[in-house]
Amino acid sequence: MLIVSTFFALVTTAHSLTDAQLHNRSDVPFDITATVVLRGTPGTRHFAVQDGTGIAYLSLRPGFPSETLALGMDVRVTGTTESDERGLAYAVCDRIDSFGMHDLPQPVDVTPSELLDGQYLHKRVRVTATVSDIFFDEITPRWIYLDLADGSNHVTAALIVGGPAPILENLIGVRVILTGILLEPFHNDRTHLGSILTAHGIDSLVPLQDPLPDPFAVPAIPPTTGLRPDDFRTIGRVRDCGEVIAVWGQTHFLIRSSTGEIRRVDLLQPPAPACGDGVDVVGAAETDLYHVNLSRALWRPAAVTNHNEAATSTISLRDIFADEQGDPCIRTTYHGQPIALVGIVRSLPAEGLSNSRLYLENDSYIMPIDVGACPQSIGGISVGSRIRVAGICVIDVPNWQPDRIVPRIEDVLLVVRTPHDITVLDTPSWWTPPRTFAALGAFTVILLWIAFWNLQLRRRSERRGRELARESVARIESDLKAIERTRLAVELHDSISQSLTGIAMEIEAALQFKERAHSELLRHLGIAWRTLRACRSELRNCLWDLRNHALEEANMDTAIRRCLLPHLASVRLIVRFAVPRNRFTDNTAYAILCIIRELTVNAIRHGKATEIKVAGLIEGDHLSFSVRDNGCGFDPSAAPGIAQGHFGLQGIQERIHRLHGDMAINSAPGRHTRVSVTIRLPHDDHEHTHAHEENLRTFD
Repeated sequence: MLIVSTFFALVTTAHSLTDAQLHNRSDVPFDITATVVLRGTPGTRHFAVQDGTGIAYLSLRPGFPSETLALGMDVRVTGTTESDERGLAYAVCDRIDSFGMHDLPQPVDVTPSELLDGQYLHKRVRVTATVSDIFFDEITPRWIYLDLADGSNHVTAALIVGGPAPILENLIGVRVILTGILLEPFHNDRTHLGSILTAHGIDSLVPLQDPLPDPFAVPAIPPTTGLRPDDFRTIGRVRDCGEVIAVWGQTHFLIRSSTGEIRRVDLLQPPAPACGDGVDVVGAAETDLYHVNLSRALWRPAAVTNHNEAATSTISLRDIFADEQGDPCIRTTYHGQPIALVGIVRSLPAEGLSNSRLYLENDSYIMPIDVGACPQSIGGISVGSRIRVAGICVIDVPNWQPDRIVPRIEDVLLVVRTPHDITVLDTPSWWTPPRTFAALGAFTVILLWIAFWNLQLRRRSERRGRELARESVARIESDLKAIERTRLAVELHDSISQSLTGIAMEIEAALQFKERAHSELLRHLGIAWRTLRACRSELRNCLWDLRNHALEEANMDTAIRRCLLPHLASVRLIVRFAVPRNRFTDNTAYAILCIIRELTVNAIRHGKATEIKVAGLIEGDHLSFSVRDNGCGFDPSAAPGIAQGHFGLQGIQERIHRLHGDMAINSAPGRHTRVSVTIRLPHDDHEHTHAHEENLRTFD
């Protein structure tokens, strides 16, 4: 519990706050009274304060006006330590109270060697040394880095400037006094970057002598034979002159020196000279283990003696990237040499981007061609063109670093010097890869469409074939049914009908002797004669039905008209029975036609009707239909039956009963008659498609 309370104890000194940050302690509150000794550039959130215990590095919350801070301001800062996404602790100020200005604490005078042992970490110090090199931060241009040397000891210093970067190149080689704070920054992955002396403003740098009037007033490159790579750091800034033979990027070029050596020059800042220019170059001497180069360099025009350039020879990329046996190998002897290549353009610089390279394929190898020095040289060239390109071969090897024993080759490229270095030999074929792929894609789409269309046609043909087969089968069945009905009709007519006719004649002859016969016998003979006559009539109807083709019609409307045609003389018939014939079996359809015919015949024979209306519709699995006439009507309760020799209504009721239906008669003497029938369709009768519905009230 004591440890916990100590951990969360309020921090009141700069030393304790720095210790909490170094140990990544978060959620530690602090309250410090100190003097501002360092602040960042405008817009940054970092600053440093110093009290009697040391220096603490703090951050402002987003939106806090950093412009309110000034060097020498006495402040009281409160806040809490927090952790970033990497788990590193940093102090965030929630409140700053200013209560006056104060002279900055006196720095401690130290030597570069004393700074290197770490005893002055997080302290304000003052060091005297010679500026051996100057370079700018590429990410944060307002930070200028100085290499301060004192004998063999080198200290890195960071100078924070608020405005445009000052011209400091003349300070190289000048002895200066720099006052700042020794910090120990870490990279994002907690990599230790070493100790950096951080100072605010150009006023922190005081030259002890006048700056060199001419930054080019430095010695020439001394002989480097026998030097180790790390010995080049002791040479410092040197000068050389020569002719520019290749330029790429914005800050890199090659020169052929006055001694004939090839040197790579890395500029401190652009612009670079043009190919063919004579230049004086001043920079830090470095080596890539193959050549002596100049880094962080400055240049100025100079008159130089042009050396006879070697003749440009056309080679294969295999000569650069393989040895005599064909094994992979990069031949550094081509570095800085004029060569020419013949090959196919595989890509061009993207429009609108800073990339200035096209890629050339030669002998199964691909090499970048830098056209940054003359971008107009690729005008009119397209991918697939066969070209000849001449230029300087550059084998880019980074300069030696202490953590690398052998540098690795980073790039191999050909640098074009003038627009005349590229010659188009053949324009690309129209069948470029993109067009070829587009044509193949279109052809594939067409083939797929044809295959799909053929499949649809085949399916339609098969479906139509099945429909024709069903129609043919139905037609054959219809013909067979008609033939069978005709045969039965002939047989009935030749046998039963003639027999019934003979019986009727005999009964009629017997009735001629009614005076001699018994009265009861006469009554029964009369009934038998009337019954026989009804049977003959029914038989005639059956024969008509057998010979009739009404059952072959596609819908019941037409079938009803055809069935009733023989019974209609001067009677007007109106039929609204739009029900497909295929909704019923033959037996059901025949029964319905018989019921409608019998009702129609009764209306004409007994009711003296001159107009008949027939209507029907299907509702679910029930069929409802009606027969309405304009006859004289009758009393349904007193209708004659079989005893009186009338079989019509009785036969209709029996047919409806066999169909599991009901019949309702709405009539009276002197009124019109309407007979309504509702039957339940068997399963086979309603398994087809839905029929059209017609409202029976149309006929009301």
